[in-house]
Amino acid sequence: MTYYDWVCNECRVTWDQDHPLGEAPKQTECPECGELRNRNWGSVTTFKMIGDSQGNRARAYKYHTKGLDKDSAHEFYDTAIEYHKNNEKTGWRHYAKYTPDVDKMRAEGRIRRRSLKEENDSRERAKKMTEAVYNNTNTDIKETLERKPQ
Repeated sequence: MTYYDWVCNECRVTWDQDHPLGEAPKQTECPECGELRNRNWGSVTTFKMIGDSQGNRARAYKYHTKGLDKDSAHEFYDTAIEYHKNNEKTGWRHYAKYTPDVDKMRAEGRIRRRSLKEENDSRERAKKMTEAVYNNTNTDIKETLERKPQ
Protein backbone atom coordinates (compact mmCIF):
# COMPACT_ATOMS: atom_id res chain seq x y z
CA MET A 1 0.00 0.00 0.00
CA THR A 2 1.11 3.53 -0.74
CA TYR A 3 0.23 6.83 0.87
CA TYR A 4 -1.03 9.45 -1.57
CA ASP A 5 -1.43 13.14 -0.64
CA TRP A 6 -4.18 15.54 -1.68
CA VAL A 7 -4.39 19.28 -1.15
CA CYS A 8 -7.24 21.80 -0.97
CA ASN A 9 -5.87 25.27 -1.62
CA GLU A 10 -9.12 27.00 -0.59
CA CYS A 11 -9.31 25.37 2.85
CA ARG A 12 -5.50 25.14 3.15
CA VAL A 13 -5.78 21.48 4.12
CA THR A 14 -3.64 18.51 3.10
CA TRP A 15 -4.55 14.90 3.78
CA ASP A 16 -3.29 11.48 2.82
CA GLN A 17 -4.97 8.18 2.01
CA ASP A 18 -3.75 4.64 1.71
CA HIS A 19 -4.28 3.01 -1.73
CA PRO A 20 -2.71 0.13 -3.69
CA LEU A 21 0.21 1.18 -5.85
CA GLY A 22 -1.04 2.89 -9.03
CA GLU A 23 -4.74 2.63 -8.08
CA ALA A 24 -5.27 5.95 -6.31
CA PRO A 25 -8.04 8.20 -7.68
CA LYS A 26 -6.99 11.50 -9.25
CA GLN A 27 -9.49 13.44 -7.11
CA THR A 28 -11.05 12.95 -3.67
CA GLU A 29 -13.40 14.99 -1.52
CA CYS A 30 -11.87 17.58 0.78
CA PRO A 31 -12.61 16.67 4.43
CA GLU A 32 -13.40 20.36 5.18
CA CYS A 33 -15.48 21.69 2.26
CA GLY A 34 -16.47 18.43 0.51
CA GLU A 35 -15.33 19.59 -2.96
CA LEU A 36 -13.32 17.31 -5.27
CA ARG A 37 -9.62 18.14 -5.03
CA ASN A 38 -6.55 16.98 -7.00
CA ARG A 39 -3.61 15.02 -5.75
CA ASN A 40 -0.60 16.83 -4.36
CA TRP A 41 2.04 15.88 -6.93
CA GLY A 42 4.72 17.86 -5.12
CA SER A 43 4.82 15.38 -2.25
CA VAL A 44 6.95 12.30 -2.33
CA THR A 45 5.07 9.02 -2.16
CA THR A 46 6.24 6.64 0.49
CA PHE A 47 5.61 2.93 0.82
CA LYS A 48 4.03 1.38 3.84
CA MET A 49 5.77 -1.96 4.39
CA ILE A 50 5.07 -4.63 6.95
CA GLY A 51 7.74 -5.01 9.60
CA ASP A 52 9.94 -2.64 11.55
CA SER A 53 13.02 -2.88 9.39
CA GLN A 54 11.29 -1.66 6.25
CA GLY A 55 10.37 1.87 7.28
CA ASN A 56 12.74 4.79 6.98
CA ARG A 57 11.89 6.01 10.47
CA ALA A 58 12.49 2.56 11.98
CA ARG A 59 15.79 2.30 10.14
CA ALA A 60 16.84 5.79 11.29
CA TYR A 61 15.87 4.91 14.86
CA LYS A 62 17.99 1.76 14.77
CA TYR A 63 20.95 3.68 13.33
CA HIS A 64 20.64 6.33 16.00
CA THR A 65 20.23 3.93 18.93
CA LYS A 66 23.01 1.60 17.80
CA GLY A 67 25.47 4.41 17.14
CA LEU A 68 25.20 4.39 13.38
CA ASP A 69 24.28 8.03 13.04
CA LYS A 70 26.18 10.33 10.70
CA ASP A 71 28.90 11.33 13.19
CA SER A 72 29.59 7.72 14.19
CA ALA A 73 29.69 6.69 10.55
CA HIS A 74 32.27 9.38 9.78
CA GLU A 75 34.33 8.33 12.79
CA PHE A 76 34.21 4.68 11.70
CA TYR A 77 35.11 5.65 8.13
CA ASP A 78 38.09 7.77 9.23
CA THR A 79 39.35 4.98 11.51
CA ALA A 80 39.08 2.45 8.67
CA ILE A 81 41.01 4.73 6.31
CA GLU A 82 43.79 5.20 8.88
CA TYR A 83 43.95 1.44 9.52
CA HIS A 84 44.30 0.68 5.81
CA LYS A 85 46.93 3.38 5.32
CA ASN A 86 49.01 1.76 8.06
CA ASN A 87 48.59 -1.66 6.44
CA GLU A 88 49.71 -0.27 3.09
CA LYS A 89 52.93 0.96 4.69
CA THR A 90 53.76 -2.44 6.17
CA GLY A 91 52.91 -4.39 3.02
CA TRP A 92 53.52 -8.10 3.41
CA ARG A 93 55.72 -7.68 6.49
CA HIS A 94 52.93 -8.73 8.85
CA TYR A 95 53.20 -12.31 7.50
CA ALA A 96 55.95 -14.46 8.97
CA LYS A 97 58.21 -16.17 6.47
CA TYR A 98 58.08 -19.95 6.75
CA THR A 99 60.63 -22.23 5.14
CA PRO A 100 59.82 -25.89 5.73
CA ASP A 101 62.69 -28.11 6.83
CA VAL A 102 62.10 -31.00 4.42
CA ASP A 103 64.90 -33.17 5.76
CA LYS A 104 63.64 -32.91 9.34
CA MET A 105 60.04 -33.62 8.26
CA ARG A 106 61.21 -36.66 6.26
CA ALA A 107 63.20 -37.93 9.29
CA GLU A 108 60.13 -37.55 11.53
CA GLY A 109 58.03 -39.47 8.98
CA ARG A 110 55.64 -36.60 8.34
CA ILE A 111 56.39 -36.57 4.59
CA ARG A 112 57.71 -39.03 2.04
CA ARG A 113 58.30 -39.11 -1.70
CA ARG A 114 55.64 -40.98 -3.67
CA SER A 115 56.67 -43.82 -5.92
CA LEU A 116 56.15 -43.60 -9.68
CA LYS A 117 53.26 -46.07 -9.41
CA GLU A 118 51.57 -43.94 -6.69
CA GLU A 119 51.94 -40.83 -8.87
CA ASN A 120 50.36 -42.54 -11.88
CA ASP A 121 47.53 -43.98 -9.77
CA SER A 122 46.82 -40.55 -8.29
CA ARG A 123 46.79 -38.98 -11.77
CA GLU A 124 44.36 -41.64 -13.06
CA ARG A 125 42.03 -41.17 -10.05
CA ALA A 126 41.98 -37.41 -10.69
CA LYS A 127 41.12 -38.01 -14.37
CA LYS A 128 38.29 -40.39 -13.43
CA MET A 129 36.86 -37.94 -10.88
CA THR A 130 36.99 -35.12 -13.43
CA GLU A 131 35.33 -37.32 -16.04
CA ALA A 132 32.59 -38.28 -13.57
CA VAL A 133 31.86 -34.64 -12.81
CA TYR A 134 31.66 -33.69 -16.47
CA ASN A 135 29.65 -36.80 -17.40
CA ASN A 136 26.97 -35.68 -14.96
CA THR A 137 26.67 -32.52 -17.05
CA ASN A 138 26.70 -34.48 -20.34
CA THR A 139 30.01 -32.92 -21.41
CA ASP A 140 32.60 -35.12 -23.13
CA ILE A 141 36.11 -34.19 -22.02
CA LYS A 142 38.12 -37.26 -23.08
CA GLU A 143 39.88 -35.22 -25.78
CA THR A 144 40.79 -32.52 -23.26
CA LEU A 145 42.16 -35.08 -20.78
CA GLU A 146 44.35 -36.63 -23.45
CA ARG A 147 45.66 -33.25 -24.58
CA LYS A 148 46.20 -31.76 -21.10
CA PRO A 149 47.52 -34.06 -18.36
CA GLN A 150 46.16 -33.56 -14.86
